[in-house]
Formats: sequence, structure tokens, C-alpha cells
Amino acid sequence: MGVRRVSTADKIDEEIRRNGFSIIRGVFKSGFVEAVKMAGSQIFLRQQESFKKRSQELKLHPVDASNPLNSIGDVGICRAPFVDSPLFRDQMLLNPAYLSRIKTHLDDEFVLYSQVMAISNPPPAEGISQTGWHREIFYQHFTCSRVIAFQVLVILDDFNQKNGGTAFLPGSHLWEEFPCQDYVSANEVQPELEPGDVVLMNSFVYHRAGRNLCLPNRSLVTNTFVRPFIASQFDYVRMTQDLHLTAEMKQILGYKWRNDKTMTEWRLDRLSRL
Repeated sequence: MGVRRVSTADKIDEEIRRNGFSIIRGVFKSGFVEAVKMAGSQIFLRQQESFKKRSQELKLHPVDASNPLNSIGDVGICRAPFVDSPLFRDQMLLNPAYLSRIKTHLDDEFVLYSQVMAISNPPPAEGISQTGWHREIFYQHFTCSRVIAFQVLVILDDFNQKNGGTAFLPGSHLWEEFPCQDYVSANEVQPELEPGDVVLMNSFVYHRAGRNLCLPNRSLVTNTFVRPFIASQFDYVRMTQDLHLTAEMKQILGYKWRNDKTMTEWRLDRLSRL
């Protein structure tokens, strides 16, 4: 009989559909990568100090009083850096190298669920959740006929076996249950990645970080986008109200979909847009 129908998708979109992820090499130049690493590290230090001060004001008693972020497993995790630096906004959330790919898999209406810069210092903390196989959004123990969550991983350092680069389980976005260990060992993929590379992936694909056994840090920025019926991790509207944002950026940050209105306000808002 032979082939009767052939997909019209290109190699990258085909890999995302079938394997659950694809790699685009050299999207960001070295100068931008270094600027992002420096800015993200500084933002994290400010977040760390601010959180410590606030916990003291509230008279909380974390296990590690010197660094309360250790007590909640958030050490080395810079959250929502786009609020503090434009480097993490237009060039990372609206980059033309992959914006059309996001729209292909999520359609035109999508919002940012989370943006995280992870800094892995050797050795990582015991029990860190990213070293176990996981899907990116909690409670995603199901599959869908359409993509509902999509990630863009921006690689900031070399990723390889020695420093525990991210491993993927191809095709795992198509199955609810996690496979047996023998299957995982035979099929997991741990690609070697360089600074500036980007990984596009269906958030349902099981993935994990390895243990960083080298001296240099291993950093990346994870941008997770979702369909609007999934709530963002934080209230980005309130967090960015003092920023001058484009209409497209506001849509991505959920301004259109924010659920903060009463019934009457909701009806009036719809009426005002007629």
C-alpha cells in the first residue's frame, strides 16, 4: 500500500509532536547569555535577601534561619526574573526564533505559567525534586489530544553527563503511566547542549536533571506557557503593574484572563469590548 498521508509539519514540530521535544542550536549569542547569567544571579540574591527579611518581620522560624529559602527547597531558584530585568522579557518570551512554534502547539491564545532560572551548584541538595522524573506542572498525571503546556528551555551553560544535564524520555507525553526502569534505562536521552541552545518541549514529557558533579554552575531558564484555562503560578498582573508593557506582552502575562472581577465587573468588561 505504501504511505498514503504525509505530515505537513517540519522536522522541529514533528519531533515535538512525536518525541515531545526538539533542540534549536545557537539561538542566543554568548554576550546575551552572559548578561542573562549575571542579571539572574543578582536578581536571585535580592530575592533571597528580601525573603529572609520578610520572614523575620513575620516572626517565622525556618529550619535554616540564615537562609529561609533552604527551608522550602528553593535554593538556587530565581523565580519570575522577567519582572526585574527586560533581558528575560521581550528577547526570551517573545523571541521570533520560537514564538511561532509556541503558537503552533498552543494556538494564539496562551499565557506564561512560570519563568524560572535554575542555578545548579555542585553538588545539588539531597532530595531536590528536579533530579527525579517529573512533568512540569503539578498533577499532570494524564494525557491530552492537544498540547496544553509548552516549555522553552534556554541553556546558559554546557549541559552534559558530567554536570547532570537534563535528560528526557522521548514519547512519554503520549502515555499516562510511567514506564518500567528497564525501558527508561534503554530509552532516556541526555543531549549535550551548549550555551545559547534552546529546547522546545511538551510539558507532559517526563524529564529530570542529573547530579552536577563538576565545579562550574549549570544554569538554564525554563519558560512554561499554558492555555488560558490553567492559572499562572503567580499574579503577574499585580507584579508588573509598574512596568510599561506592550499589548502582546500583557496578553502573555495574563492581563486578559486575570480572574479578579466580580460578576457585574466581568459583564461590564465584556460589554466595553463590543
